[in-house]
Amino acid sequence: MRFHRVVPPFVLSSLALAAVLLTGCGKSNPNIGLTPLPPSGPPVILITQTPEYPGPGQFPKYHRGLVGALWEDGRIVRCADKSLVGKTYVSGVVPETERKAFLDFLKTAEVQDAPKLAHLRLHTATLQITMQTTRGKEKWICALPDDSAIWVQVEGKLLGLPVPEAKSADDEAVRTAGQNEE
Repeated sequence: MRFHRVVPPFVLSSLALAAVLLTGCGKSNPNIGLTPLPPSGPPVILITQTPEYPGPGQFPKYHRGLVGALWEDGRIVRCADKSLVGKTYVSGVVPETERKAFLDFLKTAEVQDAPKLAHLRLHTATLQITMQTTRGKEKWICALPDDSAIWVQVEGKLLGLPVPEAKSADDEAVRTAGQNEE
């Protein structure tokens, strides 16, 4: 003997309504279900930060997260402030003049030929830099704090780029920027 489960009509109609709203077919908000287009290709530069391992009773000075990512066309996603890594982000477009000057700075020998550390001290906070160079994708790691490292200067310049119409970046924009590292 076979038993069939009967689904009440109100459950079916609720599921159909949910499907319509989640696919963006709802008339009350035409943006439901639509996602912004992701940036095309990897960023020219992507900087992430990892925390140090604090001792007993201490709190980390550096937090894990995206510091900033800049694309060739000027799109940028970055932390709102250096102290807000992993917390608050803004996105927008860097004006052409400032973007060109920054990209030219990234092409200098000082940046391109910066040493790649073979190893770091255990439990050290780091900046991890991924750049698209003429040699392809390259990665550097810098221990924090190290105000003399070129990467701390690069981070400062990236965070100092003007973004005239900056808006709060949502979690998806931050996640998309960070995923472009792979």
